[in-house]
Amino acid sequence: MLALVTGGAGFIGSHIVDALLAKGYKVRILDALTEPVHPGGRIPDYLSKEAELIIGDVRDKAAVSKALEGVDVVFHEGAHQGYLPDYSTFFDVNSVGTSMLFEVIAEKKLNVKKIIIASSQAVYGEGQYFCPQHGELQPMPRPIERLAKGQWEHTCPICGETLKNLQATEKLVNPNTQYAISKYSQELIGHNLGRRHGIPVVCLRYSITLGKRQSFYNMYTGILRSFATLLTLGQSPIIFEDGMLMRDYIHIDDVVSANMCVLESPDADYQSFNVGSGISTTVLEFYKEISEYMNSSLKPVMNGEFRVGDVRHIVSSPAKLEALGWKPQKNLRNMIADYLEYLNKAENLEDYFASAMRDMKNKTAIMKSQI
Repeated sequence: MLALVTGGAGFIGSHIVDALLAKGYKVRILDALTEPVHPGGRIPDYLSKEAELIIGDVRDKAAVSKALEGVDVVFHEGAHQGYLPDYSTFFDVNSVGTSMLFEVIAEKKLNVKKIIIASSQAVYGEGQYFCPQHGELQPMPRPIERLAKGQWEHTCPICGETLKNLQATEKLVNPNTQYAISKYSQELIGHNLGRRHGIPVVCLRYSITLGKRQSFYNMYTGILRSFATLLTLGQSPIIFEDGMLMRDYIHIDDVVSANMCVLESPDADYQSFNVGSGISTTVLEFYKEISEYMNSSLKPVMNGEFRVGDVRHIVSSPAKLEALGWKPQKNLRNMIADYLEYLNKAENLEDYFASAMRDMKNKTAIMKSQI
């Protein structure tokens, strides 16, 4: 059996490559090795030499055609992400890249047996909330005007009371950022074209995934790598808003096991699943955990800055995937320990966070409240 992993030189993709090789698959990688994840297009040291590497873009028909030759299953991990307002790039890479896979499969009449697409909990937008008086609500993004005043929480549009966040289930989506919309488009493309061509498709909506091999160079996103890098360099990390944003985190090993679970389960076909812990952790709680683990007394910088497009709270329910027999095995301490083991092997560690912050501020992806 031959598996193709797009984005297979990246954080999640490379771990999937290793798991497939361990299962006896032959593995081919299609990866453009783009910056900032891969500076200078450098092939990462951790990439298995047992896998065939094709350096190419998921939008390049010739590269995709070459990559799909003889392939039985596809793990589509290659994607563009971040907070910068390069809106067209999100749809070009994510939507067009996904469509290109099906276009080549259809034109060449390839016998691909299954496609697993990496999606994101971002498709839920602001998620689900509850008002004691008016029931469940799906709020729209918080207006810049409110954020500029330091009014962080969602409130009921009818009575004005602060809303309670609920775990996100697969039933309702409400994407409202360029990244989220592009990821949900991948799901729609995959499920619809998969049915048209008789190819089972599964979409996995990852929560924030943490662990070894997260790039040191991409500081535009990633709470663990930014906190860990800055604390290692003796600098105080920046925490956005009031630090009470809630998220759920998942270990890379659990994400890989989720991919292997749906690969082997026909009950997963033509469906989307959350891959998360279901455990709510505030940013301040996360910082407390990592600073204690690193024995750091540095206090974080909290000056009212916020990222445009950030959701206030999002925590995904893993119940649907757990019904197939999958269950997360690792906790936040495991995620921190594994990443720091990887980080400590880095040579010439630099503060890439500062340049990323400048870039995001210049492009108004980060703004400051007036509190």
